[in-house]
Amino acid sequence: MGQYSLVCSTLLCMLFICFACKECGGSCNKYVGPSGSVDCFKIPRYTKYQWGTCLTDSYIQQKSGGRHRCEDPTATYCYYQCMLETHGQGRGSVSQDCQCNPDETEVTRTTVSPTTLVPEWCLSPDGSDCSWYRSCLEEAYPCEGSQNAYAVSYAEKFCLLYDKSSTSFSDIGQEWINAVRKCLQVSLVPLLRPWEKPSCQEIKVRAFASHSKCYLTPYSGAPSICNLTVGDWWKVFWTIKNAFVEATSATLNGMMKTILGCGKSYLDRPFDYIRVIKLKLTTTIRRIGRSVGDNSGDERVGEIADSIATGLNWKSKGVGWFAFSQNNSLSLDKTHVTMTIILADKFHLDVHHPATSSVNLNETVDVLADAVRHGTLKIRVRGGSQTGHIQMLACKGVMCKEVYNKVTGSYTNGSGPAVGVHGLAVVMVTLQLMFASFRLFGID
Repeated sequence: MGQYSLVCSTLLCMLFICFACKECGGSCNKYVGPSGSVDCFKIPRYTKYQWGTCLTDSYIQQKSGGRHRCEDPTATYCYYQCMLETHGQGRGSVSQDCQCNPDETEVTRTTVSPTTLVPEWCLSPDGSDCSWYRSCLEEAYPCEGSQNAYAVSYAEKFCLLYDKSSTSFSDIGQEWINAVRKCLQVSLVPLLRPWEKPSCQEIKVRAFASHSKCYLTPYSGAPSICNLTVGDWWKVFWTIKNAFVEATSATLNGMMKTILGCGKSYLDRPFDYIRVIKLKLTTTIRRIGRSVGDNSGDERVGEIADSIATGLNWKSKGVGWFAFSQNNSLSLDKTHVTMTIILADKFHLDVHHPATSSVNLNETVDVLADAVRHGTLKIRVRGGSQTGHIQMLACKGVMCKEVYNKVTGSYTNGSGPAVGVHGLAVVMVTLQLMFASFRLFGID
């Protein structure tokens, strides 16, 4: 029988004399592993048998944010019990997904389990190798090309995004980027355990659910997104936006909501390459098919922002836009739509396209203001009335505490087809219902 050890939480390691598992098969040698070997054992502080995976102590500490480590301080490898790795529970009952039969020699696989055994390194990575998503997660669960693809369509691209552009960020920005890359990857490693049986949709949901946590607290001692400079933040946000034209609203919405959680003043600081516009449209929203749904608000906001950008030729001028809604559903027959448009200079915020010129954002704001004032602005409001009243505020910060231009006018509801999200500006859009004012922006 080889040398082996178990994992305990830091608190348990301090309070108890940690034990070795006498019933473990010894397939996890504390010096050489191998990573990924599994065993079924009963630990006294748990009620039933559970699976455990042989993993490196460094991975375990990275995955748990320093809360867990091998019981044996001399061990390079040890068993990470399922209840601790998956559920963070160091004692008590064993959930159904972690339970095992000690008479079974290996984990029973089903048709939705990993389709192939992945290399040993996949099961205990350090989070820095971007090929993990393709060589490990996608290899085990082929989801590329499906509606719920994640590993290759998003995660790998995000991981590789800064390989050649990290020097565009400050030292703390580079440290945060590396920490987040590791956190996002390590958070998905448990999906490769043989008792896990996620669908492609579940993988995508679990992956995106980890983003907010990784942005705020990648791991112990690493900077938070709230520690970034405003310049770093906008570069991160825009570079992601420009790299993922399609189907990225959920990720970008999550990033924006997370950063706003750092404090109302964080994004209210003026920044040379950003301008903020707030529009309040008065219209009547009619029922068109499924007008109330999980993403109806985001879809309509995107269409409105796209139609403004198209009509004013923002893309060709080097200005881009992003639209998101803090209300995911849109009620029927309501009269107010409140939009916040953040115009950005792509030449200075997209780190993959070095600045060769600049965008005159003040002129962009003036052109929009003239269109509002003279009633020449065409906006696509799906299901909305043909004409409507519009109020525009030009602000120096996202929270719009300081307004430097205010105009009112009318707009025409365009009837052309909706266009995709293009270009290089950030459009933060919030939907305001008739009876539910969105007080954050303080627009009367």
